[in-house]
Amino acid sequence: MDKKKLILKVSSSIEAFAECADEFKDDEEVVLAAVNYSGSSLQYASDRLRDNLKIVKVADDEDIDALGYASDRLRNDKKLVMSSVKVWGKTLQFASEELRNDKQVVLEAIKARPSSIEFASDSLKKDPAFIKAAKKIDDDIESYLT
Repeated sequence: MDKKKLILKVSSSIEAFAECADEFKDDEEVVLAAVNYSGSSLQYASDRLRDNLKIVKVADDEDIDALGYASDRLRNDKKLVMSSVKVWGKTLQFASEELRNDKQVVLEAIKARPSSIEFASDSLKKDPAFIKAAKKIDDDIESYLT
């Protein structure tokens, strides 16, 4: 298929991207068009492009689940994860274990969606000082821990 025609198709259909040839799933221009339409298209992109910060950022801006399809390296990128949790909150679930144990990251997620605390590390959820800080954001925060 002609690349220009494919870009038009993936710009309006996640299925078109899912079913296209692997060579296009590793083409930055095609993948950008696909994730700009639906961030969930990232799941069909090549491993190389799921590790591309620009593409993952575009996908994450569009879809709450996109970070879940990013590479492990990018799930541990504090700047990217902070940007995501500030908007979505619950994308904390896709962050690396290290970042789910980072007070700053988790507090940002709680600001966006208090129930995001469920994705925090067990050690943070058991830390009285952290819970006190979280209660300043949402006085009812402990209700999400049960």
